[in-house]
Amino acid sequence: MFERLELYAHQQVDVTGGAEPERLTGLNVSLGLFDMLAARPQVGRSFSAGDGAPGSERVVLISDAVWRRRFGGEADVLGQR
Repeated sequence: MFERLELYAHQQVDVTGGAEPERLTGLNVSLGLFDMLAARPQVGRSFSAGDGAPGSERVVLISDAVWRRRFGGEADVLGQR
């Protein structure tokens, strides 16, 4: 018996802006995955219920390694496109 079911799928994403474009391996996840795993972002926020609504802005969570390497660990990366 399952109490909860969440999904994820691997995908390749291209990151542009800044120094050089870069292809990263990412995950496309259901909105409740991080809550189910009790995983919280170090900076910023996790997904909220409205994030999956049609027409809503896309939300991206990045790993600590990508945040430090690509964005210098700066908190001002929050809210950028």
